[in-house]
Amino acid sequence: MSEEYLEARAVLTSFLLRSRHRQDLDEAGRRFSEVLQRDPEFAAAHSGLGITHLQFVRHGFGGGTHLIAAPKSFERALAFDSSLVEAKVFRVYTFLARGEKESARHGVRHLLERAANDYDVHRVGSHHPAAGWTVRHGAA
Repeated sequence: MSEEYLEARAVLTSFLLRSRHRQDLDEAGRRFSEVLQRDPEFAAAHSGLGITHLQFVRHGFGGGTHLIAAPKSFERALAFDSSLVEAKVFRVYTFLARGEKESARHGVRHLLERAANDYDVHRVGSHHPAAGWTVRHGAA
C-alpha cells in the first residue's frame, strides 16, 4: 500500500516540479483514488488527492467540481489524522481559492500556533497578497 501511495506522490511531484501536463494530474488523481479504495482511512492519500484537485483549479484544468472536492479530501484526511499539517495548509489555499479570506486568516493563525516550525506553514503564512496579509515574526 505505501508503495502505491509513494508512486501517486511521485506523479504529483513530477507535475508540480517539472511537467505541468494535465495527464500527470489525471494519473496522480487516479493513483490516489486507487490507494483510497484499498485503505479508505489513509489520511495522507486523502490529502494528496485534495492537493491534486487544487492543482486542477490552479492550472485551469478544472473548476467548480475540483474546488468542491478538494476541501472534502482535506476534511477526510484530518478526520483520520488531525495532526496532518499538509492538509491544514492546503485547506487554507482552498479558502483563498473560494474567496474566504477570514477563514484563511484564521487557519494561518491556528497553524502558526500549532506548527510554527513547519516550512509550508511559514510559506502560506508569511505573505499572501490574495488574502491581504503579511505576517512578520509569527504574528498573524
